[in-house]
Amino acid sequence: IRRVDGNGNASNNCLQVSDCRGCADCGNWPAAAATGLMGGCALVLFQAYLSTLTEPSASSLAQPSNLSFLGAFAALALSLAALAAVFSMVPWWLDTCQAALFIGGSPLLGCILQWTAGERVESWGLIQGTGSRAHAGLLILVAAFPFMLALFGKELYLLARSRAAGRALFVVGLVWTVCVQAHFAVIYGPAAPSWGTELEGRSYLLTIVLGIGWSIGVVSAPNGAGRPSVH
Repeated sequence: IRRVDGNGNASNNCLQVSDCRGCADCGNWPAAAATGLMGGCALVLFQAYLSTLTEPSASSLAQPSNLSFLGAFAALALSLAALAAVFSMVPWWLDTCQAALFIGGSPLLGCILQWTAGERVESWGLIQGTGSRAHAGLLILVAAFPFMLALFGKELYLLARSRAAGRALFVVGLVWTVCVQAHFAVIYGPAAPSWGTELEGRSYLLTIVLGIGWSIGVVSAPNGAGRPSVH
């Protein structure tokens, strides 16, 4: 297909087949889906636990102190400092298997700890997502989030170079939409359009699913478990 300009010169105005090949190419969809799953899970975890550090940092404690707020800010500050130090010494660290294990496993551990129960209510019994272990899980999520954002940004950059970043962002939106529906089910129970009976009052189940989804995205990303060792 050629589009000729007024001077009759078609060499600079030719629509190449390669320009449209990316629209029908399915080879980038697995990588885009994995990256989008990472981004969607990270976005929902950020909205649920990290968008305001003060209240979420104390949500798992019955009588929080000011130290719980300072602990969340300290975890975030130390994580940012560690990320900067790692990049200054080993710029390609995100491409290693150590990075995949740490960044993929830490959020999953933090999410699993939300299943633990430490506080008891007389009429309900033990409440999942409370106690010191659940609070430690929240601090792990806070500390891991800068690394999660760095890894997601790197994978999205690689997809942008192959013109597939839009697919990943589409998956991010899809995951976020599904999770919004799940949050409605957690809050409103049977009154929600779907999953109300299964998720009513069980936010920890959604959190664990998000942690598993993030880990699957990390393993299924373009490099995945085949990343080289830092050594």
